[in-house]
Amino acid sequence: MNKEKILRILDFLIPIVSVVVVSIAGIYLYRVNKEHNIADEEYAVIEEAAGVTELPESMEIEETNEDEETVDEYKQTFFNIHVNFDALNKINEDVIGWIYIPSIGLSYPVLQGEDNKYYLSHTMEGTLNSSGSIFMDAESDSDMLGFNTFFYGHAMKNGTMFGSLKEFLKHPDTIDKNPYIYYFTKDHAYKYRIIATYITHQGSNTYMISETKEQFYNYMQKVSKWNRYENGLAPFELDEDYGNVDWDTLTMEDLEKIDELLSFSNVYALGNGENVEVDRIITLSTCSGNGTGDRKIVQAYLFDEYKIKN
Repeated sequence: MNKEKILRILDFLIPIVSVVVVSIAGIYLYRVNKEHNIADEEYAVIEEAAGVTELPESMEIEETNEDEETVDEYKQTFFNIHVNFDALNKINEDVIGWIYIPSIGLSYPVLQGEDNKYYLSHTMEGTLNSSGSIFMDAESDSDMLGFNTFFYGHAMKNGTMFGSLKEFLKHPDTIDKNPYIYYFTKDHAYKYRIIATYITHQGSNTYMISETKEQFYNYMQKVSKWNRYENGLAPFELDEDYGNVDWDTLTMEDLEKIDELLSFSNVYALGNGENVEVDRIITLSTCSGNGTGDRKIVQAYLFDEYKIKN
């Protein structure tokens, strides 16, 4: 077969192959977009069914850290939000909470499955869909009593699910204007304040479990180094007295200072000069959207907590 004939064949085939490739890509994008639209519509219906509405006047509120708390004060803190968990659990018993981040318009039910795989590809109604669900780590304590509670969700390109978390990394002033994350369960309302944002990778030390106060203190030291939010958790710095200890000629005063350092204080410094008490945090984790193993991380400490008397 001569060269001229080969070129004629290629001239004939290349346009056909190009049309086929473009058609396949178009069909794929159509199906993906259709799938995402279905998920968006489903969650819109779910939010309506959940009755995310004003707090019933008959509901009693009790703040966990004080003897008395009024419904009006609760409304000021939690935007007068009430979630009908009975309605949600009729749809899916795995629903354990509702997450709300007003600064980025994020509002979704939170599920917890037997593993961390199912809700990556299934909606709350059990529909197979690449949007998946917002879900809590299967090993995390759904009562929010653990040192660190993990939440996962896809970073959808249209900004749904955890896709809007990127705003906190791209525009830190979004946090400065409103640094709070709200999480509701059937009998509790939690308010968290963001203190760290950064990018890590799948399987990194970000996902370490802290089981003791000492482990949590060491973990927070690491977070202070990873953090990229300027007004968030500041890098740990030892007092000059601790850093200048002569280990060869230790005195009783030196030992007392070291013991004080190792008491694992729950008071942490922020980049804006504040000192805050941190006993528990939540970690929101989502994919980077670039096809790598990178993960966008947003971490917040428990700022306020209320018990709802049902």
